Amino acid sequence: MNGKNDSLQQSRMPAQRGRAIATAVATALCVPGAVFAQNQGSAMQLEEVVVTATRRAESIREVPVSITAFSQAQMDAQGIRQIDDVVRLTPGVQFGRSGGFGSDSGSMISIRGISSGAGGSTTGIYIDDTPIQSRALLASGNFSANAYPQLFDVERVEVLRGPQGTLFGSGSEGGAIRFITPEPSLTKYSAYARSELGFTQYGAPSYEAGIAGGGPLVDGKLGFRASIWTRQDGGYVDRANWYTHEVVDENANRTNSMSARLAFGWSPIENLVITPSVFFQRIKFNDTSAFFLPSDDPAAFQQPLGNVSRHDYVNGHTVRQWADQKLTLPALRIDYQFANMELISNSSYYKRSEEATTDYGFLDFGNWTGGSMLFPDDPSWTAPGYAPQNNKYFTQELRLQSTNDDSPLQWVVGAFYSKNDLDMTLRVNNPHLGYIFQPWLGGACSPDPANPTPGMPDCVAAILGIPLYEGRYPYYGTTELTDKQTALFGQVDYHITDRLIATVGLRWSDMSTDWSNAVAGPINGAPSPRVDAGHSSNTSVTPKYMLSWKTENTLTYASATKGFRNGGVNAPVLNAACGGDLADIGLTAQTMPKSYGPDTVWSYELGSKFTTDGGRLTVDASVYKVDWNDIIRNVNLQCILSFTTNLGKATSQGVDLAVQWQALDNLVLSFNGSYGDVHATQTLPVKDVNGNPMYDSEGRQRLWTRNGASLLGSSVMVSGAAQYSFDVLELPSYARLDYSWQGRERKGDAWHPQSASYAGDGNLFQGPAIQQANLRIGTNLNSWDVSLFINNLTNEQPILGKGRALSMGMARHLLTATTLRPRTIGLTAVYRY
Repeated sequence: MNGKNDSLQQSRMPAQRGRAIATAVATALCVPGAVFAQNQGSAMQLEEVVVTATRRAESIREVPVSITAFSQAQMDAQGIRQIDDVVRLTPGVQFGRSGGFGSDSGSMISIRGISSGAGGSTTGIYIDDTPIQSRALLASGNFSANAYPQLFDVERVEVLRGPQGTLFGSGSEGGAIRFITPEPSLTKYSAYARSELGFTQYGAPSYEAGIAGGGPLVDGKLGFRASIWTRQDGGYVDRANWYTHEVVDENANRTNSMSARLAFGWSPIENLVITPSVFFQRIKFNDTSAFFLPSDDPAAFQQPLGNVSRHDYVNGHTVRQWADQKLTLPALRIDYQFANMELISNSSYYKRSEEATTDYGFLDFGNWTGGSMLFPDDPSWTAPGYAPQNNKYFTQELRLQSTNDDSPLQWVVGAFYSKNDLDMTLRVNNPHLGYIFQPWLGGACSPDPANPTPGMPDCVAAILGIPLYEGRYPYYGTTELTDKQTALFGQVDYHITDRLIATVGLRWSDMSTDWSNAVAGPINGAPSPRVDAGHSSNTSVTPKYMLSWKTENTLTYASATKGFRNGGVNAPVLNAACGGDLADIGLTAQTMPKSYGPDTVWSYELGSKFTTDGGRLTVDASVYKVDWNDIIRNVNLQCILSFTTNLGKATSQGVDLAVQWQALDNLVLSFNGSYGDVHATQTLPVKDVNGNPMYDSEGRQRLWTRNGASLLGSSVMVSGAAQYSFDVLELPSYARLDYSWQGRERKGDAWHPQSASYAGDGNLFQGPAIQQANLRIGTNLNSWDVSLFINNLTNEQPILGKGRALSMGMARHLLTATTLRPRTIGLTAVYRY
């Protein structure tokens, strides 16, 4: 390519040049045989990684943001295959799967302790410039969780800590995670392929295969990038028949994934590049990874399945808890270069659909029998909850930003619009519920709605006052919700001197939520069926202020940034059984909150990034304090239902640290660490309808939160890596050891009263310390990298996500938990051209 086409490719958005540099640099740092990027006399210097966290391409050392970035080459070297692995190696981020209730598709993520247990997401999730984070539709019954792209043919992943509301909007209250895909090249061909085979101790094999590539179709005018990939993660938890104890599905928690992407880059005229793309992904979760534990009371009921001490993991659910998740993302990016500025338009339509089944037997049978019945006498009496959901998310962003690096003034302005339509249905199918009520009425009722006994009342209606909906559903609910957001934003960076830079940013957002909720069945109360609807709207202004000081090898910055997330609406709680629970917290069905407002954070951060020893040592450190106000939380009632409201204030404070050191010419060491403490900063009493304090049966004042009480999310995390390069038979080779440790989660001792009889265990099962070591040894064979790996080298099996089937009666002694994937040994082959 030459002449005009050369100019076009070089004038394209600085981010494209940055992406190419970032990939090359990360390859140099992480791919064996090329650990060091350039010679300087007898010494070798680590190169820089370029990111686009500020919407422009900059060296990660020059970005005044606490950020961790992973390239595709680095993820291959570290065996990173999904979001769980990214989080494990990133300071300041917590992540967990849903555990024993439901499939493995559910999850929760937080950055610096700003979590999203209710309402909208507090962490922004992006594929390129498209936000894909989701939100809970309603507090009771209808839930939704984020979907994440699997990590094949991803140029890099950026994890931004701290509020990113100015440039990335609502949902990035605690931070943002960005998955950046490769752009089609108009000038150069490239290819990438990866295959892997692994064997998990106590479990089934895992395997994957994928290929990607692209290049010019018409040199300098038209290019493409395409990929296709598939993977199966073998299971290691069996599902057994509770009644016969026989295994009915060996290694049941297996997962099958596939993805495909196609993108074109078209430059019809000079300085204009149009990039249409489409991404598709499907993940099928066969069953939950949660298994049954022995009771914590040796004198109580003991479940007979499995043997955790011998790593025999078994779950005895009568219903397979599966999920099938699909996402499709077509997008259109238009990029036009002016003389000293750039106009970028990004249009996208994110569509996600998911079907899932959850075993509601413990709740349905255990709750109505006071926990005395875990499994009914008849194995056919099951209670599967089927929950299809859909997410249709249209976004349009338009940005105009400066590109003259010689100017003392850098700026970006933009407009954003999104419309997010969500719908979900939950149907709990239990036509057998009447059989457990029949003895209560001396047999004088008809237990089977499908075959009623003439002249006898329906058992469910006789006891609960409302019959099963359509003769089979104790709970039926369909929710439709539409979130709309319009925003204007801008940020200015001004060089006061050659070294001192002032940054001011501002985002104005107007948000609205409309929902309708059709419910039926005795759990939802009367009337049944019924339709409820609601609307809420909010306006938010989020500023950012920062001063940065730059020298040749040092960046120091101080910032104050505001973040927010949208509020929402509550469905009414009309079940008569909930009346006592509401009264215990000073509410009635008529006075409970109909809606909840946004919550906000102010984050204050002081950070420094510097390079020493001729570029052989890089350090990135930051300290922060986050004030979290009007926290959005769920209030769970003993009657199973719940609502969402704004409760209290909290502070999250801590430190993040990342170090990379070229200790020897062929040895690179790295270290990441974080410490975080999250605690309430407000004592919020429970009051009755007259505003008077309320007390429990022992005379203690009932509190929503207590000043100084620790909240879950406080933790210590460290990770480190050592990569040593050497030659074997004149072939560049390497050995790499990665280690991560997360300290025991601090127990949350802020108590949130639900009812006088509430016996929840949310704070009793404190998360244990978690450690994991991975080893990889490999060789470069021209364009191939072939490596042997051992993940979870020491076969750590901590008990994670521990919980009870139900907090009453015999069900209280049935515990479930998850653990790390057992030791896995395998072979990876990667091809790059």
